[in-house]
Amino acid sequence: MRIYPYSCLIAFLAVSLRVCADPSPAAEAFLDRSVPPEMIPHHPHPDMPKTDFSHVPEFNSFVERVKNLQAVAQRPIVYPDGLVDFIQSEDNKSDWDKGTVFFLTERDGNPAGNTLRDYLTSSFNALTLTWKYDSVGDKITTDFKWHRDDPRTSAQLLNVLLHTPSSASKPFYLQLIDFYLRETGSHSQTGWLDPHLEYYFNHHKLDPSDSWRIAFDALQSKPENFSQVWKLRFIDDVRNHFMPSFVRNLLAKPFRDEKGSEHVIIVNDEPEETSPGEGYISYYVFDPSGKFEIGGVLRSGHRGESTCAWVDSGETNLAIRTFFNGSGQVDTSFVLTDHGLRIKQPQSDFSAGLGCGQAIYSTYP
Repeated sequence: MRIYPYSCLIAFLAVSLRVCADPSPAAEAFLDRSVPPEMIPHHPHPDMPKTDFSHVPEFNSFVERVKNLQAVAQRPIVYPDGLVDFIQSEDNKSDWDKGTVFFLTERDGNPAGNTLRDYLTSSFNALTLTWKYDSVGDKITTDFKWHRDDPRTSAQLLNVLLHTPSSASKPFYLQLIDFYLRETGSHSQTGWLDPHLEYYFNHHKLDPSDSWRIAFDALQSKPENFSQVWKLRFIDDVRNHFMPSFVRNLLAKPFRDEKGSEHVIIVNDEPEETSPGEGYISYYVFDPSGKFEIGGVLRSGHRGESTCAWVDSGETNLAIRTFFNGSGQVDTSFVLTDHGLRIKQPQSDFSAGLGCGQAIYSTYP
Protein backbone atom coordinates (compact mmCIF):
# COMPACT_ATOMS: atom_id res chain seq x y z
CA MET A 1 0.00 0.00 0.00
CA ARG A 2 1.36 3.41 -0.93
CA ILE A 3 1.33 6.13 1.73
CA TYR A 4 1.38 9.70 0.50
CA PRO A 5 3.47 12.23 2.46
CA TYR A 6 0.63 14.75 2.44
CA SER A 7 -1.70 12.19 4.02
CA CYS A 8 0.78 11.64 6.82
CA LEU A 9 1.13 15.38 7.35
CA ILE A 10 -2.62 15.90 7.50
CA ALA A 11 -3.04 13.04 9.97
CA PHE A 12 -0.24 14.43 12.13
CA LEU A 13 -1.75 17.92 12.18
CA ALA A 14 -5.22 16.56 13.00
CA VAL A 15 -3.88 14.63 15.99
CA SER A 16 -1.80 17.61 17.10
CA LEU A 17 -4.76 19.99 16.94
CA ARG A 18 -6.95 17.56 18.86
CA VAL A 19 -4.32 17.25 21.58
CA CYS A 20 -4.05 21.03 21.80
CA ALA A 21 -7.84 21.52 21.85
CA ASP A 22 -8.62 18.85 24.44
CA PRO A 23 -7.10 19.61 27.84
CA SER A 24 -5.45 16.55 29.34
CA PRO A 25 -6.31 15.37 32.85
CA ALA A 26 -2.85 16.51 33.98
CA ALA A 27 -3.48 20.04 32.65
CA GLU A 28 -6.75 20.24 34.57
CA ALA A 29 -5.40 18.72 37.79
CA PHE A 30 -5.24 22.13 39.47
CA LEU A 31 -9.06 22.35 39.25
CA ASP A 32 -9.39 19.51 41.77
CA ARG A 33 -7.19 21.12 44.38
CA SER A 34 -8.77 22.58 47.49
CA VAL A 35 -9.39 26.30 47.61
CA PRO A 36 -7.33 27.94 50.40
CA PRO A 37 -9.71 28.45 53.35
CA GLU A 38 -8.74 32.11 53.69
CA MET A 39 -10.09 32.78 50.18
CA ILE A 40 -13.54 31.30 50.86
CA PRO A 41 -16.03 33.90 52.15
CA HIS A 42 -17.06 32.99 55.66
CA HIS A 43 -20.59 32.92 56.97
CA PRO A 44 -21.08 36.17 58.93
CA HIS A 45 -22.98 34.23 61.58
CA PRO A 46 -21.24 30.83 61.82
CA ASP A 47 -23.56 29.65 64.61
CA MET A 48 -26.64 30.14 62.46
CA PRO A 49 -28.15 26.79 61.30
CA LYS A 50 -27.29 26.05 57.68
CA THR A 51 -30.06 25.77 55.10
CA ASP A 52 -30.17 24.51 51.53
CA PHE A 53 -31.17 27.94 50.24
CA SER A 54 -28.98 30.31 52.19
CA HIS A 55 -29.19 33.96 51.15
CA VAL A 56 -26.68 35.37 53.58
CA PRO A 57 -24.73 38.49 52.55
CA GLU A 58 -21.30 36.93 52.12
CA PHE A 59 -20.70 38.90 48.93
CA ASN A 60 -21.83 42.50 49.11
CA SER A 61 -21.72 42.97 45.35
CA PHE A 62 -20.98 41.24 42.08
CA VAL A 63 -17.76 43.25 41.95
CA GLU A 64 -16.65 41.49 45.15
CA ARG A 65 -17.55 38.13 43.65
CA VAL A 66 -15.56 38.81 40.45
CA LYS A 67 -12.48 39.91 42.42
CA ASN A 68 -12.70 36.85 44.64
CA LEU A 69 -13.00 34.52 41.64
CA GLN A 70 -9.89 36.02 40.05
CA ALA A 71 -7.91 35.62 43.26
CA VAL A 72 -9.01 32.00 43.67
CA ALA A 73 -8.47 30.95 40.03
CA GLN A 74 -4.89 32.28 39.81
CA ARG A 75 -5.37 32.33 36.04
CA PRO A 76 -6.89 34.88 33.68
CA ILE A 77 -10.68 34.73 33.56
CA VAL A 78 -12.15 35.84 30.24
CA TYR A 79 -15.69 37.19 30.55
CA PRO A 80 -18.09 38.17 27.75
CA ASP A 81 -17.08 41.52 26.29
CA GLY A 82 -18.25 44.40 28.46
CA LEU A 83 -19.69 42.28 31.28
CA VAL A 84 -17.27 43.28 34.03
CA ASP A 85 -17.54 47.00 33.17
CA PHE A 86 -21.33 46.68 33.14
CA ILE A 87 -21.34 44.99 36.54
CA GLN A 88 -19.11 47.68 38.01
CA SER A 89 -21.31 50.50 36.71
CA GLU A 90 -24.69 48.97 37.59
CA ASP A 91 -23.64 47.69 41.02
CA ASN A 92 -23.09 51.29 42.06
CA LYS A 93 -26.69 52.17 41.19
CA SER A 94 -28.30 49.48 43.34
CA ASP A 95 -30.34 50.92 46.18
CA TRP A 96 -32.21 48.49 48.41
CA ASP A 97 -34.04 51.25 50.30
CA LYS A 98 -35.62 52.67 47.14
CA GLY A 99 -36.34 49.42 45.36
CA THR A 100 -33.73 49.93 42.64
CA VAL A 101 -32.01 46.57 42.90
CA PHE A 102 -30.37 45.29 39.74
CA PHE A 103 -28.73 42.11 41.01
CA LEU A 104 -30.58 39.84 43.43
CA THR A 105 -28.23 36.84 43.43
CA GLU A 106 -25.17 38.87 44.39
CA ARG A 107 -25.86 38.25 48.06
CA ASP A 108 -26.79 34.59 47.79
CA GLY A 109 -24.86 32.44 50.24
CA ASN A 110 -21.37 31.08 49.85
CA PRO A 111 -19.95 29.14 46.88
CA ALA A 112 -20.54 25.41 47.19
CA GLY A 113 -17.62 23.00 47.24
CA ASN A 114 -14.01 23.27 48.39
CA THR A 115 -12.30 22.28 45.15
CA LEU A 116 -11.58 24.98 42.60
CA ARG A 117 -13.77 23.19 40.03
CA ASP A 118 -16.81 23.18 42.34
CA TYR A 119 -16.09 26.70 43.57
CA LEU A 120 -15.94 28.09 40.03
CA THR A 121 -19.05 26.19 38.95
CA SER A 122 -21.23 27.47 41.79
CA SER A 123 -19.90 31.03 41.50
CA PHE A 124 -20.34 31.21 37.74
CA ASN A 125 -23.83 29.74 38.15
CA ALA A 126 -24.65 32.76 40.30
CA LEU A 127 -23.39 34.91 37.43
CA THR A 128 -25.50 32.81 34.99
CA LEU A 129 -22.33 31.86 33.10
CA THR A 130 -20.85 28.65 31.77
CA TRP A 131 -17.09 28.14 31.93
CA LYS A 132 -14.28 25.94 30.67
CA TYR A 133 -10.52 25.74 31.07
CA ASP A 134 -8.44 26.58 28.00
CA SER A 135 -5.18 24.67 28.45
CA VAL A 136 -3.56 26.26 25.38
CA GLY A 137 -3.93 29.78 26.76
CA ASP A 138 -3.89 28.61 30.41
CA LYS A 139 -7.03 30.65 31.06
CA ILE A 140 -10.66 30.23 32.04
CA THR A 141 -13.24 31.31 29.49
CA THR A 142 -16.89 32.05 30.22
CA ASP A 143 -20.07 32.67 28.28
CA PHE A 144 -23.73 33.32 29.02
CA LYS A 145 -25.69 30.13 29.60
CA TRP A 146 -28.30 31.19 27.08
CA HIS A 147 -25.84 32.02 24.28
CA ARG A 148 -26.33 29.41 21.54
CA ASP A 149 -25.97 28.84 17.81
CA ASP A 150 -29.07 28.01 15.82
CA PRO A 151 -29.40 27.59 12.03
CA ARG A 152 -32.91 29.05 11.97
CA THR A 153 -33.41 32.66 10.90
CA SER A 154 -34.56 35.34 13.32
CA ALA A 155 -37.97 35.38 11.63
CA GLN A 156 -38.32 31.61 12.03
CA LEU A 157 -37.40 31.80 15.71
CA LEU A 158 -39.86 34.62 16.28
CA ASN A 159 -42.55 32.50 14.63
CA VAL A 160 -41.81 29.71 17.15
CA LEU A 161 -42.22 32.14 20.04
CA LEU A 162 -45.55 33.34 18.67
CA HIS A 163 -47.05 29.92 17.96
CA THR A 164 -45.49 27.51 20.47
CA PRO A 165 -47.07 27.34 23.94
CA SER A 166 -44.70 28.47 26.64
CA SER A 167 -43.85 25.59 28.93
CA ALA A 168 -44.03 27.94 31.89
CA SER A 169 -47.77 28.46 31.46
CA LYS A 170 -49.94 26.99 34.17
CA PRO A 171 -52.32 24.22 33.13
CA PHE A 172 -55.95 25.34 33.12
CA TYR A 173 -56.87 23.19 36.10
CA LEU A 174 -54.19 24.92 38.19
CA GLN A 175 -55.54 28.30 37.11
CA LEU A 176 -58.98 27.20 38.35
CA ILE A 177 -57.50 26.17 41.69
CA ASP A 178 -55.77 29.55 41.95
CA PHE A 179 -59.07 31.30 41.22
CA TYR A 180 -60.81 29.32 43.96
CA LEU A 181 -58.04 30.10 46.45
CA ARG A 182 -58.26 33.82 45.70
CA GLU A 183 -62.05 33.85 45.97
CA THR A 184 -61.87 32.16 49.36
CA GLY A 185 -59.32 34.67 50.60
CA SER A 186 -56.41 32.24 50.76
CA HIS A 187 -52.90 33.56 50.13
CA SER A 188 -51.73 30.16 48.92
CA GLN A 189 -51.16 29.53 45.24
CA THR A 190 -50.36 26.46 43.19
CA GLY A 191 -46.80 25.95 42.05
CA TRP A 192 -45.41 26.19 38.54
CA LEU A 193 -45.45 22.56 37.48
CA ASP A 194 -43.08 23.09 34.58
CA PRO A 195 -42.31 19.75 32.91
CA HIS A 196 -38.76 20.90 32.10
CA LEU A 197 -37.82 22.09 35.57
CA GLU A 198 -36.36 18.79 36.79
CA TYR A 199 -34.16 18.47 33.70
CA TYR A 200 -32.88 22.01 34.18
CA PHE A 201 -31.86 21.39 37.78
CA ASN A 202 -30.30 18.00 37.07
CA HIS A 203 -28.39 18.96 33.92
CA HIS A 204 -27.96 22.74 34.37
CA LYS A 205 -29.19 23.41 30.85
CA LEU A 206 -32.42 23.47 28.89
CA ASP A 207 -34.25 20.29 28.01
CA PRO A 208 -33.82 19.55 24.27
CA SER A 209 -37.62 19.41 24.00
CA ASP A 210 -38.05 22.84 25.64
CA SER A 211 -38.85 24.44 22.28
CA TRP A 212 -40.01 27.87 23.42
CA ARG A 213 -37.06 28.67 25.69
CA ILE A 214 -34.54 27.35 23.15
CA ALA A 215 -36.03 29.65 20.48
CA PHE A 216 -36.02 32.59 22.91
CA ASP A 217 -32.34 32.07 23.72
CA ALA A 218 -31.44 31.54 20.07
CA LEU A 219 -33.21 34.70 18.92
CA GLN A 220 -31.28 36.81 21.42
CA SER A 221 -28.05 35.09 20.39
CA LYS A 222 -28.32 36.22 16.78
CA PRO A 223 -25.40 38.58 16.01
CA GLU A 224 -27.74 41.45 15.13
CA ASN A 225 -29.47 41.10 18.52
CA PHE A 226 -26.79 39.91 20.92
CA SER A 227 -24.90 43.19 21.38
CA GLN A 228 -28.16 45.05 22.05
CA VAL A 229 -29.87 42.57 24.35
CA TRP A 230 -27.24 40.85 26.54
CA LYS A 231 -27.28 43.51 29.29
CA LEU A 232 -31.05 43.25 29.69
CA ARG A 233 -30.94 39.45 29.66
CA PHE A 234 -28.14 39.42 32.24
CA ILE A 235 -30.07 41.66 34.63
CA ASP A 236 -33.21 39.62 33.94
CA ASP A 237 -31.47 36.33 34.78
CA VAL A 238 -29.59 37.35 37.92
CA ARG A 239 -32.71 38.77 39.54
CA ASN A 240 -34.08 35.29 40.17
CA HIS A 241 -32.92 33.76 43.46
CA PHE A 242 -33.64 30.09 42.88
CA MET A 243 -33.56 29.55 39.12
CA PRO A 244 -31.11 31.89 37.39
CA SER A 245 -31.74 32.02 33.63
CA PHE A 246 -34.86 29.79 33.81
CA VAL A 247 -37.33 31.98 31.90
CA ARG A 248 -40.98 32.11 32.95
CA ASN A 249 -42.89 33.49 30.00
CA LEU A 250 -46.24 35.25 30.36
CA LEU A 251 -46.97 36.13 26.75
CA ALA A 252 -45.54 36.55 23.24
CA LYS A 253 -47.87 38.59 21.03
CA PRO A 254 -47.99 41.04 18.12
CA PHE A 255 -48.14 44.56 19.52
CA ARG A 256 -48.50 48.02 17.99
CA ASP A 257 -46.81 51.10 19.36
CA GLU A 258 -48.58 54.43 19.90
CA LYS A 259 -47.80 55.38 16.27
CA GLY A 260 -49.37 52.19 14.90
CA SER A 261 -46.12 50.44 13.90
CA GLU A 262 -46.03 46.66 14.26
CA HIS A 263 -43.81 44.81 16.75
CA VAL A 264 -43.75 41.61 18.78
CA ILE A 265 -43.56 41.83 22.57
CA ILE A 266 -42.30 39.11 24.91
CA VAL A 267 -43.23 39.49 28.59
CA ASN A 268 -41.60 37.30 31.25
CA ASP A 269 -42.34 36.96 34.95
CA GLU A 270 -39.91 37.55 37.79
CA PRO A 271 -42.22 36.46 40.61
CA GLU A 272 -42.07 37.48 44.21
CA GLU A 273 -40.12 34.68 45.87
CA THR A 274 -40.18 35.81 49.48
CA SER A 275 -43.09 37.46 51.25
CA PRO A 276 -43.22 40.34 51.75
CA GLY A 277 -41.19 41.11 48.64
CA GLU A 278 -41.21 42.59 45.15
CA GLY A 279 -42.48 41.14 41.90
CA TYR A 280 -41.12 42.18 38.50
CA ILE A 281 -41.68 41.60 34.81
CA SER A 282 -39.18 41.88 31.98
CA TYR A 283 -40.11 42.70 28.42
CA TYR A 284 -38.39 42.34 25.03
CA VAL A 285 -39.66 44.07 21.89
CA PHE A 286 -38.71 42.83 18.40
CA ASP A 287 -39.62 44.05 14.95
CA PRO A 288 -41.57 41.63 12.69
CA SER A 289 -38.30 40.26 11.25
CA GLY A 290 -36.99 39.28 14.70
CA LYS A 291 -34.58 42.18 15.29
CA PHE A 292 -34.43 43.31 18.93
CA GLU A 293 -35.55 46.91 19.45
CA ILE A 294 -36.07 47.79 23.11
CA GLY A 295 -36.76 46.20 26.50
CA GLY A 296 -36.62 46.63 30.24
CA VAL A 297 -37.49 45.43 33.72
CA LEU A 298 -40.56 46.82 35.53
CA ARG A 299 -41.89 46.36 39.02
CA SER A 300 -45.14 44.40 39.02
CA GLY A 301 -45.91 45.30 42.61
CA HIS A 302 -44.94 44.89 46.24
CA ARG A 303 -46.39 41.68 47.68
CA GLY A 304 -47.89 40.88 44.29
CA GLU A 305 -48.44 37.23 43.37
CA SER A 306 -49.68 35.18 40.40
CA THR A 307 -48.86 37.85 37.82
CA CYS A 308 -50.42 37.48 34.36
CA ALA A 309 -50.43 39.59 31.19
CA TRP A 310 -52.42 40.02 27.99
CA VAL A 311 -52.70 42.25 24.92
CA ASP A 312 -56.09 43.68 23.92
CA SER A 313 -57.81 42.78 20.64
CA GLY A 314 -56.53 45.95 18.98
CA GLU A 315 -52.94 44.96 19.86
CA THR A 316 -52.27 48.44 21.28
CA ASN A 317 -52.62 47.97 25.04
CA LEU A 318 -50.70 45.64 27.36
CA ALA A 319 -52.28 44.77 30.72
CA ILE A 320 -50.33 43.41 33.68
CA ARG A 321 -52.39 41.91 36.50
CA THR A 322 -51.07 40.92 39.90
CA PHE A 323 -52.76 40.00 43.18
CA PHE A 324 -51.79 41.87 46.32
CA ASN A 325 -51.21 39.27 49.04
CA GLY A 326 -52.48 36.73 46.53
CA SER A 327 -56.05 38.02 46.57
CA GLY A 328 -56.46 41.76 45.84
CA GLN A 329 -56.54 42.23 42.05
CA VAL A 330 -54.34 45.07 40.73
CA ASP A 331 -54.22 45.94 37.00
CA THR A 332 -51.78 48.23 35.18
CA SER A 333 -52.10 49.16 31.48
CA PHE A 334 -49.20 50.09 29.19
CA VAL A 335 -48.62 51.45 25.70
CA LEU A 336 -45.41 51.13 23.71
CA THR A 337 -43.46 54.32 22.99
CA ASP A 338 -40.06 55.07 21.46
CA HIS A 339 -38.73 54.96 25.04
CA GLY A 340 -40.30 51.61 25.93
CA LEU A 341 -43.44 50.69 27.86
CA ARG A 342 -45.28 53.61 29.49
CA ILE A 343 -48.21 53.45 31.90
CA LYS A 344 -51.31 54.31 29.86
CA GLN A 345 -53.64 55.61 32.52
CA PRO A 346 -53.21 57.17 35.94
CA GLN A 347 -52.86 54.48 38.54
CA SER A 348 -54.84 54.40 41.74
CA ASP A 349 -53.02 55.47 44.88
CA PHE A 350 -53.04 51.82 45.91
CA SER A 351 -51.35 50.47 42.78
CA ALA A 352 -48.91 53.38 42.65
CA GLY A 353 -48.02 52.68 46.27
CA LEU A 354 -47.18 49.11 45.30
CA GLY A 355 -44.74 50.42 42.70
CA CYS A 356 -46.58 48.83 39.77
CA GLY A 357 -45.05 49.77 36.43
CA GLN A 358 -41.97 51.54 37.74
CA ALA A 359 -38.94 50.90 35.53
CA ILE A 360 -35.75 49.78 37.21
CA TYR A 361 -33.86 49.14 33.96
CA SER A 362 -34.35 49.98 30.29
CA THR A 363 -32.23 49.44 27.21
CA TYR A 364 -33.23 52.94 26.08
CA PRO A 365 -30.39 55.35 26.97
